[in-house]
Amino acid sequence: MTHRSSLAFVLLALWAGLVLSGAGTVGGDAAPARQGQVEVSADKDKITIGDEITVTFSIRSDLNTKVLFPKPHLMDLGDFRLKKARKFVHEQRGEELVWEQALVVTTFEVGERTLPAQKFLVESGGTREPVMSESLTVTVDSVLALDPEAKDIRGLKGQRTLPIWWKNALWIAGLIAVVILILFFFRRPRPKLREACEEPARPCFETALEALETLKREGLVQKGHIKEYYIRLSGIIRTYLEARYGIVVLDRTTAELLAQMKAQSIDQDVVRMTRSLLEECDLVKFAKFRPQADEAEASCMAGVKLVEVSKPLPAPEPVAPAPRMHEVVRR
Repeated sequence: MTHRSSLAFVLLALWAGLVLSGAGTVGGDAAPARQGQVEVSADKDKITIGDEITVTFSIRSDLNTKVLFPKPHLMDLGDFRLKKARKFVHEQRGEELVWEQALVVTTFEVGERTLPAQKFLVESGGTREPVMSESLTVTVDSVLALDPEAKDIRGLKGQRTLPIWWKNALWIAGLIAVVILILFFFRRPRPKLREACEEPARPCFETALEALETLKREGLVQKGHIKEYYIRLSGIIRTYLEARYGIVVLDRTTAELLAQMKAQSIDQDVVRMTRSLLEECDLVKFAKFRPQADEAEASCMAGVKLVEVSKPLPAPEPVAPAPRMHEVVRR
């Protein structure tokens, strides 16, 4: 009787151990997030350069706890750039509160790119405790890597030797060109003498604002010419910056242009606005990004604001000198 009781006790203990060990794996490999823990997720784990990705931060708490999120434009996003911040969600679900913030970001760097961990504050019972999210890694591919027809840059071909008759033909063509230039120089009409008083050149900010207004009235976005619209917008802003600050914009990338502006100690707000606008233009020109009509109009208004903020202050009016004593009219 004692042997049977011991055997039954051992079997009961083994059964209880199996039940307890399996209880932690029911419903998936990972347990749901605890209250106060930050969940970070992305709608894509692999993108091409310039594509948008939505990153969502989510925190659950009890009804007496408040969660403080950092401002999106102050977050350290590493190699990523903030495009927009979606509506902040704060709602009650059952016996707990759910706090969510979604950010739309993009990047122009290829490879494994990591979004750094973010700091949040959980306030409960009059005290605040910091809570860190996990970092998020996204694979960024080049557009050329996904195009089967794309080819790498080929090496330079060797020099070709022209036949003798080609050399003679080039000499004859050069002689004819010289004769034509001489005849053109002596037979061209003489320009009229300019008037003594010429109209002064218009300020660069006036021509830039006029060009932006013309671009807006042409309705390129409504006609579907999105890329042409942003090419024109980028050209207007670059031409204005060259005239305003004396920087070189020809054959310069956005990063090189911004480096010149920082080297001249230009106002940080102007540099930030320039970077945001020109990077958006680059997205449309090079990454096949197609913004909505209202976003395109907002880009043009951002250009107007950039010109208004950075235009030079008007020169003070000269003060008339005080009359001298001998100029006072005597009675």
